[in-house]
Amino acid sequence: MYHIHMTVLSELKFDGFAERCYEVNSDIWTSKVFLDIETLSLVGTPLTVIGLLQGGEKPTATQLFLLKEEGERELLLRFLELTKDAEVVTYNGANFDIPFINQRLLHHGLGQFVPRAHVDLYLTAKRKFQGKLPSLKQSYLEKHLLGIERSDDVPSRFVPQYYQEFLLGGDWECLEKVLRHNYYDITGLANLYLYVEQSLF
Repeated sequence: MYHIHMTVLSELKFDGFAERCYEVNSDIWTSKVFLDIETLSLVGTPLTVIGLLQGGEKPTATQLFLLKEEGERELLLRFLELTKDAEVVTYNGANFDIPFINQRLLHHGLGQFVPRAHVDLYLTAKRKFQGKLPSLKQSYLEKHLLGIERSDDVPSRFVPQYYQEFLLGGDWECLEKVLRHNYYDITGLANLYLYVEQSLF
């Protein structure tokens, strides 16, 4: 087993949202952008975190996260700037992440997010592993296929509650738990994508 390390390079706070960048030690050689979001619930509430991992010669991860709900519009504008003409990879993003982003963009009158290309790795995993493995959860595949151990992660079901506690009471420890979970999602997704691409194609 090996563990994922988070090395923060920078953090900027804006009016209502913040942007944090990390060094990525894994060799994510593809130029694709790996995307994962966190929300307060399934429908009608703001995005709280957008995680992006830009692969390439010097891969970097970026998280855009709300400091207050009124910052969502500016967060989304920054997201569109960072993902212009991007080739995006998600895990179940065709059903969740991208429709949710577009619903929030529509709410703010900002148009739609249409990536240049989109690979939903969940669909690939379903074709490859359904019936052969007991779970298609991303964290299970990371552990089973790659040996990635999320030893200090929080379950997805608690993420909205933790973020709500941060927004209402300023609990930065709750925020850090959510950001760590999201970071694990985007770095794990990138490593899974490279594994699957090399094994299938």
